[in-house]
Amino acid sequence: MGGYDFLGSNSGIDLHKDFLKDSTWKRLLDGDALISIGTGHMNEDEANDVGIVPTHAYAVLDVREVYGLRLLQIKNPWSHKRWIGPYSHLDSTNWTPELMRELDYDRIPAALNDDGIFWIDFDSVCQYFDSIHMNWNPELFKYFDTIHSSWNLNSWLCKDSPNLGYNPQFCLEIRNDDKEDSPVFLLLSKHITISQENKEYITLHVYNESKGERIYYSSEPCWKQARFNAPPGISRYTVVVAQPGGNTNCISYLKNPQYCLSLPSSSPNNTNKNNPKPRVMLMLEGPINVAINVKLVWSKGKRVSSLSPKDIVVQSRGYQRGFCYCEIDDIKFSPIPSEGAGLFPEIIHGEWIPGVNAMGRINNNEYRYNPKITPTPLTNIKIFENHSSKLLGKEGAVIDDVVLPPREEAIEK
Repeated sequence: MGGYDFLGSNSGIDLHKDFLKDSTWKRLLDGDALISIGTGHMNEDEANDVGIVPTHAYAVLDVREVYGLRLLQIKNPWSHKRWIGPYSHLDSTNWTPELMRELDYDRIPAALNDDGIFWIDFDSVCQYFDSIHMNWNPELFKYFDTIHSSWNLNSWLCKDSPNLGYNPQFCLEIRNDDKEDSPVFLLLSKHITISQENKEYITLHVYNESKGERIYYSSEPCWKQARFNAPPGISRYTVVVAQPGGNTNCISYLKNPQYCLSLPSSSPNNTNKNNPKPRVMLMLEGPINVAINVKLVWSKGKRVSSLSPKDIVVQSRGYQRGFCYCEIDDIKFSPIPSEGAGLFPEIIHGEWIPGVNAMGRINNNEYRYNPKITPTPLTNIKIFENHSSKLLGKEGAVIDDVVLPPREEAIEK
């Protein structure tokens, strides 16, 4: 893509919505793959306390299971700044002579040389890292095929169209001669010639009850995405290319209606086997031509502007037209004010011009010529790039709510 300035990225395409700890560890241990792990947004103090970097990717150098311990050897690509939690170079309790000998590791000299390489237990990875990406060795697959196709822009009715008949569709027939299920991987890649044109998201849907025939109704239950296991014998599937809606990476996602839900504390009535916890169904209804989805996420009662998989407590099954639902134990909820509620909008027109102002560099003599805004007690700032006299929201950056200092102090700084 020519750099990092594009919509969405990760270091692997083996994606799974549901995280199963034990089976994931087995895949890490047994898999023939290049593996990386990534952190999400973290409080700086929390990150410094354990020696990891927020929103950062790490390489996995080794995966070992010894003496009942699940351990990974990790490298920070910066070649400095290391994990300082369990099994780090500072941990004198867990590192026994036997364990160090088994892993060919000596904690003492490692403590004197910060090369960014460290050991970490799998439980800590699950606690402090958001994602695991696995790039499988293509030589593992005895059979593979590549199809190059196109999707005419003129045939796109709209995002989340109720009619999938115009979408590219493929009949996938698998002949599995083994007595066990056979893993199948599907990869959808976009041919990008100009990075600025990468404005839309695309995805794959697999239908297993279609017998390989064309799918027309988007309300048909989608079976799998990206990876699945084919049973012994001959099986046929319909693979549909589609445009997903409601992408959480979109800048306008934070404008969606949001509510604060609280989980009640445990009580004798809740723990009584004869009186189990009540279940609550979250139902969302809308126009039949709108694909909707409902998610329950951890947020401490604050508005959510971005999501990672570990934030999601429960969610409805994909995007459905007109109706969706999910179930959870007894909860209480109240509306969260919409983005910008109680604030007064004000548009400041300004430009960063090379040679005229500082282009954001505070130590530049021309910094005083940068666009300015009059401070108010609580301000939410959005910065948009100007294209043909139109402000494009998806091109902008959102800055969290901040309390600005009085104007005199701000100018002085």
